[in-house]
Amino acid sequence: LFVYGMVSVRLAALLSFCWVSSGLKDLGQVQLSNGVFNISLSSIPFGDFGFNTFGINGQVPGPSIRVQAGETVTIELSNGLDPADGIPCSDTSRFCDCMFTNVHLHGMHLSSKGVLDSRSLDGDDITVKLSAGESMLYQHFIPENHMPGTHWYHPHHHHATALQAGGGAAGFFIVEDPPDFL
Repeated sequence: LFVYGMVSVRLAALLSFCWVSSGLKDLGQVQLSNGVFNISLSSIPFGDFGFNTFGINGQVPGPSIRVQAGETVTIELSNGLDPADGIPCSDTSRFCDCMFTNVHLHGMHLSSKGVLDSRSLDGDDITVKLSAGESMLYQHFIPENHMPGTHWYHPHHHHATALQAGGGAAGFFIVEDPPDFL
């Protein structure tokens, strides 16, 4: 739990730094396209610092996704990573499988059930392994009684989570307040 908390604190600091260093620009929102939120993970330049990091839809942090409780949300994740950038996980003492990814909705109360459970699309399943150059659809039902709030989405493929999410590939996942909530 302590290590997990430290990763979350460091990621929040990185996202805040990136947002502040960009002049607190509007991060934008992922727009629905035929009922689907499209996000793409890729390697991108880290400002003018001379190295690449990971981003969503070409930016760090990624654009926000806004939803309402009671909605069914479909997300298409495209893996724009270079397969040559990853090494197999024969030695787990270092980062490996970095060319694989998936997406996790952090802080949400959602089902992890998916294709392996006879559903047509995957849910919030962190064991999904999306290869470089591939895309896949995720589908989530946001319960009617889900609390509104600011959550976040990020890659969560084991062995690559810290490198991808910690590198900036994350964005806000906002469950809007219902009308007359407060």
